[in-house]
Amino acid sequence: MHYYSFNIADYRKDTAHLTPIEHYIYRTLIDWCYLDESGIPKITQVVMRRLGLGSEMEPSLLNVLSDFFSEGENAWFHTRISSEIEGYHANSNKNRENGKKGGRPKKQQVTYLEKPKKTHPVNLANPNESETKGKPITNNHKPITNNHKPIEEPISDEIVTCADSGESLPSPRKQKPISATDLIQSLEGLSLSVANDYLQFRKQKKAPLNATAWKSICREVMKTSATPDEAIGEAMNAGWTGFKADWYANRISSGANKGGGTVTDHNMAEISKWLARDEQ
Repeated sequence: MHYYSFNIADYRKDTAHLTPIEHYIYRTLIDWCYLDESGIPKITQVVMRRLGLGSEMEPSLLNVLSDFFSEGENAWFHTRISSEIEGYHANSNKNRENGKKGGRPKKQQVTYLEKPKKTHPVNLANPNESETKGKPITNNHKPITNNHKPIEEPISDEIVTCADSGESLPSPRKQKPISATDLIQSLEGLSLSVANDYLQFRKQKKAPLNATAWKSICREVMKTSATPDEAIGEAMNAGWTGFKADWYANRISSGANKGGGTVTDHNMAEISKWLARDEQ
């Protein structure tokens, strides 16, 4: 197997007692079991050689083996890994058999009953005659439409407002992302570094910024008494992908930005570290 899922929460819960070198040994042994689809040899020197461990690390190796592996006749086995490898081979064999039969079984097609033919309404005064006798069923012999081109309606670039919630929704037209230069040109006083950090922040939040959303944010920033760097920095510090003047006022008045100083002075360094960590 060249791939396996890794649950970080389960791993940390089960390995909180391990030393750093024992963490390395355990993770390397897990990769070994999945890649070779076999157990760990009981010959300790072979294992230490493959892991690049010195003789002084032998007690750490034995601790990991005894904590997480079961001793077999010729090797150490990990119960969960062995079960996943077995399931992987069972699924591979199933797919192989389906391939020999020409792929997955085709879905059965549903046969619908024939649509009943249209009949003429009966004239109640004379049941032997129909109401449309002598008249065509329809006097419209023209096609329903003579326009074979799709109807194209212009799409407004303005923001669509939801009547119920009052929230502004972006136009259906897909807009191109904007650059940091566009941000500082449209919002006077915004620094290039904060603009770059905000674009990266939105990207990490999976909410790329477009021109329409940025115009709305600029209007809200101008309603506050803060500088653009302070307002945008506080938005990132709070984890907002958007910005409202009311949000900013409530956050400042509630003391969410404690410790004194501006957002730019105290929090932008932390935000930059956070963004750089996620890029690694």
